[in-house]
Amino acid sequence: MRMINCPVCLKKVDIALINKHLDTCTEQCDNALPHSAPTSATETVPEPTSQPAQPAKSVSSLLTGTKTTKKSSYKYENNQKRTLSDSQSMSSDQEGNTSIDIVEPEPKVRKTDPADELRLLKAQAKLPLAERLRPSSLEDYIGQEHLVGEGGILRGFIQNDRVPSLILWGYPGTGKTTLARIISHATKSRFIELSATSNGISDCKRVFEEARNEYKLTKRHTIVFIDEIHRFNKAQQDIFLPHVEKGTITLVG
Repeated sequence: MRMINCPVCLKKVDIALINKHLDTCTEQCDNALPHSAPTSATETVPEPTSQPAQPAKSVSSLLTGTKTTKKSSYKYENNQKRTLSDSQSMSSDQEGNTSIDIVEPEPKVRKTDPADELRLLKAQAKLPLAERLRPSSLEDYIGQEHLVGEGGILRGFIQNDRVPSLILWGYPGTGKTTLARIISHATKSRFIELSATSNGISDCKRVFEEARNEYKLTKRHTIVFIDEIHRFNKAQQDIFLPHVEKGTITLVG
């Protein structure tokens, strides 16, 4: 049984009978003191001093997960995880919440050595004039309009990166090697350049094996450019036939 003090007569009354006691006690006080001021309707019953009630948790604290203890709790915004990194900065607001701002590292700019640039310029200066002025894109290529001009069949193959096996033939200086170099710059496939004057059949077989492994691992095709391919005899040229038929390589000669 829980006893509390009556706010009117200050007697100990059971908390279950307080309402009934207040009605009786108020009528008795009105009869005894007719000129006294009525009791305010907004008067509240004081809490008992013997067992103070624990403060109830607010709804907002239950929803946000913030504890009402003295220890400060942290709320992470945008579901970000707290990590101990130098690239993250933490800023606290007035409510005790902590937000984490992720700072992306700036891309490193590779500085070129002036000595390397000078060495490269000297190497380029020793090249023949035709090699230094060789075009590197279809826009700079002059001639062969029926192939690489607007609407040309070879231009469409290069732009769509679907170059088939082909043989470029013509007189010296008509742009056969230049066109093959343009294909090497434009394609996303693996491009290997060989020369029949300096590479043999053993080098070609090694390239075929590398192309087969490259396709198994990355599904990327290999384009093999053989400069001066006419210097290979018929027996040497037959080495390319099975690999071209199986699609292991795309041959440009």
